[in-house]
Amino acid sequence: AALEAARASEERAREELFFSLQNQAQARRNSHRMGQRMESLAVLTQAAHIRASPEVRDNAIAAMTLLDVEHGPVWRSRGGDALAITYDPFNQRSAGFGQDAAIHIHALPDDRELQYLKPDPAFPVGAVIRQMQFSPDGRLLACLDDTGQLGLWRWESGESILRKTPEKCLSLAFSPDSRRLAVWQEGWLSCFDLRTREAVHRWPEPEGIYSMDFHPDNRRLAVGHRGAGTMAVYNTDNGERLASLLTGDNREAVVAWHPDGRLLAVGGSDPRIQIWNVAGMRKVAVLEGHSQQVNFLKFHWEGDMLASMSWDGTMRLWQPSPGRLLMRLPSRWMDHSREGRWAGVLRPENGQAQFWGLVMSAEYHTFLNMFPDSESSLREGDISPDGTLLALGASDGVRLWDVARGREVAWLRMGETTTARFRADGRELLTCSATDGLQRWPLEAVAESGGELRLGPSRRIPLPFAPMRMVRGGDDRTLAVVGEGEGKCVQLDLVTESVRGGTMPHELAGYVALSADATRLATSGWNSDRVKLWDAAGGALIKEWEVASSSLVFFTPDSRELIVARDREFTFHDLRTLEVSRRFPREIGLHPGYIAFTVDGTLMALEMAPGIIHLKETVSGRTVARLEDPQEDISTWMGFTPDGTQLVVAARYAGAVHRWDLRAIRSRLKTMNLDWNWPEFAPPAAETSSSAGPGRRPPPVEVIELKQPASATVAAPLKP
Repeated sequence: AALEAARASEERAREELFFSLQNQAQARRNSHRMGQRMESLAVLTQAAHIRASPEVRDNAIAAMTLLDVEHGPVWRSRGGDALAITYDPFNQRSAGFGQDAAIHIHALPDDRELQYLKPDPAFPVGAVIRQMQFSPDGRLLACLDDTGQLGLWRWESGESILRKTPEKCLSLAFSPDSRRLAVWQEGWLSCFDLRTREAVHRWPEPEGIYSMDFHPDNRRLAVGHRGAGTMAVYNTDNGERLASLLTGDNREAVVAWHPDGRLLAVGGSDPRIQIWNVAGMRKVAVLEGHSQQVNFLKFHWEGDMLASMSWDGTMRLWQPSPGRLLMRLPSRWMDHSREGRWAGVLRPENGQAQFWGLVMSAEYHTFLNMFPDSESSLREGDISPDGTLLALGASDGVRLWDVARGREVAWLRMGETTTARFRADGRELLTCSATDGLQRWPLEAVAESGGELRLGPSRRIPLPFAPMRMVRGGDDRTLAVVGEGEGKCVQLDLVTESVRGGTMPHELAGYVALSADATRLATSGWNSDRVKLWDAAGGALIKEWEVASSSLVFFTPDSRELIVARDREFTFHDLRTLEVSRRFPREIGLHPGYIAFTVDGTLMALEMAPGIIHLKETVSGRTVARLEDPQEDISTWMGFTPDGTQLVVAARYAGAVHRWDLRAIRSRLKTMNLDWNWPEFAPPAAETSSSAGPGRRPPPVEVIELKQPASATVAAPLKP
């Protein structure tokens, strides 16, 4: 009896620890603080050793969506008594301006002195250093004090670089290739060629400059002003002012270019950070969270995160666009090592330097938008057969993204477009719009272009009504098209571009589904309380259901079941008996849920609550995994890549597109003994120069603009 009691007590203790560990993980995950990812996963690994339950697996997947900060090595540093200290972009050495006005260069991690730059007469003892930094290639060191004195040395030799050192300098910036130096003196901007060591361009800039940042192309220069109102972009080749952005009542502006050069972040006395699409001259996001002046901005080298620091004593890590707070930390010195692991070094204390780094999520990725939420509302779309491109209908046309990189590559400027579909061979894109009709867009590779694609010119297919939505049949020849205004649905033969069979009437029908074998067709509507099932060949009505609310319709890939998605449940109907074959109640239903299937039809994704997606085995309905979006974004469209390893989700109301990397998730789960019960994914295809799929880095994809008649719609390539 005593032994049984002891065993029962031990089991209760294990259960209490099991639930305690899960609660700890959830608290860390929701904290927006250091450890939100790594500590959560560490705790859940302990819980999995007690019991590898689906709940632990689901919590682990939720933690994988987050980024985190990790502490790196602690190295000796003699910078503790320096008046100013900086580190090179490779975190291989430090430079400290000493109290004796000498500059000491030390190696990391062993703190060997590499160079001693004796005191320069221009920098008196006790000088207050405004800026000190290495050039991006780590070979040069610049120092600027509060009197405007500038020093620039090749630190290894101690040689002064500039033939004539400018006076009364107030701000400086190196170009990314370390070949140019921009300096602002009172009323003038100068650009130095560091190869010739002389100023090559000088132009008036009467507005006081507070900060500067070179564009990745090494030519354009963004400047933030001391006064309020604007920031500017210059061409340093000739001093031409390329852009002036109205930033409102924002003084002492700090600026930072995104790594691809298309977005610019601006902060300052206004604690709200602005993200600008410079080419489009429009603001795409405003990041709110700091309570005082922003004094530092820096994009992560991959471009998916923006770091900011403020006088409020915090560092915040943001998703740039759509703008979301990802994490908040105590203020700390930061700069990114060049495509390296460590993001920065904590200010040395007690003769030590603490490195720290960012841990980005490999399992969950949000695409970068080039438009504000209010400008473009995303609709439904498709992923290209090779898995490289995503096309989504939108309120302002069609937008295309590179799936692997999460970058927008083209924008087809049209009226509101509800649907975009690729043909099975990937050589054509179909778009459906009530204003622009049903259009075919040829898609072809441009010879010897390194990955560029040409999209268009388009050709409109005549229809007897304005189309609302369309779906493609499994034969890649048949389309089903529905028009909400006319309340009609037809089938279309893409080869002959003619209507096949009869017209199927359904008042206010805005959604349509076509079975893979093209024998059955279903219609429903956002404003209709009916679902209708039709014989696709003849257009005869088979059955009508009254559903009392908005609904979406789908067919299972084997053409055996019709799915009616409503706010409270997914209902599956057997197409032979027309009876309900199974139901999947939703946890929370605000709108009808979306559903997507893998190409082989074995796995389906269903949104069961806002931001909660269940992966289920299609035949049995068994839940394989649960995906929880960290922002609880409502899914309005979903699609698997052809290999079934990536799930792309469009969240219309959040203005966001997310990608779940199922292969990466399973890889991480295996290390925790939590892999889900499902056959192994096929190994990724070998990467080639002409084929790049999800998870790999394809060459940049650009849509080439073609000359069109004035009435035609032209694909607008997105360029830096």
